[in-house]
Amino acid sequence: MDKNVCKLFIDVDEVFNKGNVNEAIFNSSKLYNNFCPKGGCTTNYDRISALCEYLLTELLKLNNKQNGSKDNVNQNYEFVFMWLADKFLSIGRNRSLSLNDYYEKFIVSRGGNFNCWEKLDNQIDLKDGNLSVMSIFYQLFINICNPIMKNEISKFELNKFMDFDHNYGQLYDLINFQVSNCDPYVQLLINLKKS
Repeated sequence: MDKNVCKLFIDVDEVFNKGNVNEAIFNSSKLYNNFCPKGGCTTNYDRISALCEYLLTELLKLNNKQNGSKDNVNQNYEFVFMWLADKFLSIGRNRSLSLNDYYEKFIVSRGGNFNCWEKLDNQIDLKDGNLSVMSIFYQLFINICNPIMKNEISKFELNKFMDFDHNYGQLYDLINFQVSNCDPYVQLLINLKKS
């Protein structure tokens, strides 16, 4: 797992508070505001869309720096789908919806401006991913990232690593049990294991 990819998602997550983008933090950052529509980011979904655009742009830069393969680009897009599912679920709490259903029901039908959605078409099968399952994948991804970042920041303590490892194991078992017969989910799990 690339620590820069981890840092990118962890930093963006710090802008959120219980499903809502913290407007003060968001507005004070020129990084995110550059991705707002012409009228500005006036709704929570506008801000989530801007953060999604930011993630996609930064992931592309990271991939170019790594001289990455197409597989790296696809895996980075997988992380964005997981991230979106986690954010949508924390807002809507409807665990039965797919990402696409949520997008249609809560964003398109309300005239929302969500520019990053079309950019994710190269992984169209993940748009049909269940919010709850994809959110668990995101938690697993973050559980992989946290030890990487903590180790980078300071001397790593064995007890902290064991806590991360335990959480990772629980999430992995939960996902493995729930998704063993669904090819896109199985592929996500394989990709996370390879990270």
